[in-house]
Amino acid sequence: MLKLATGITALFTITGIVCADLYMKQKQHTDSYTVANKTEPAKDEVISIWIGDKGLRSAGPQQSVLIRLDKSTVYVIDNDKKSYSEIPFTLFESAGSAPQMEGLPDFVVNMMKITASVTPTDETKTIGKYNCKKYIQKLENSMMKSETNLWVTKDIPVNVTLYKKYLTAILASSAGMKQMLGDLSKELNKIDGVYVYSSTVSTVMNNQLKSTTEIIEIKEDTAPAETYEIPAKYKKTDWNK
Repeated sequence: MLKLATGITALFTITGIVCADLYMKQKQHTDSYTVANKTEPAKDEVISIWIGDKGLRSAGPQQSVLIRLDKSTVYVIDNDKKSYSEIPFTLFESAGSAPQMEGLPDFVVNMMKITASVTPTDETKTIGKYNCKKYIQKLENSMMKSETNLWVTKDIPVNVTLYKKYLTAILASSAGMKQMLGDLSKELNKIDGVYVYSSTVSTVMNNQLKSTTEIIEIKEDTAPAETYEIPAKYKKTDWNK
């Protein structure tokens, strides 16, 4: 169930409109699955997302994403390794293979390459208080395929361009799609709004993996001072490696 904090409204002053940061909390559930005779237990995680004038910050147990508008850069943060990598905004507009793909045999490149598509549908429904439209996202290569149903609303007041860069960075990191960041960004740009619920079915080596993501809380608040900063003592690494 969506829990809406009272007063998700703009704050007006005599000098203009002053908006607090928007805070969203997501719950991610992954069913138990078995791959290569190894069984992983079901897992639940909570992801916190702040969106404000400075940018966007998501915080998860293993990985976080920071987007700084003043630096035109996305930072993918590995909390386990205490490291981060940088993705300039310009890479989201590029297409083709990343440097680590250059020089590889064509059959290896084709095996690693993932095709991505996002298709809007005419299907709609209300989730909580939000009017949502269904989008279908598909990823596929020679070893895996996945299909995600995204329920997207335009009722949540966010910087949609910023939000799409966040979705692209998360997916590129988790799905091994660094080599086609621009192509992925182009597909995700079709999503018009914020998804409040998603369900994914992935098939890897003839084994199915099911997961869901839902927004469980939204409120307008002031983000902590360190929200839009790289954690102290985290080391910079190369995004392409």
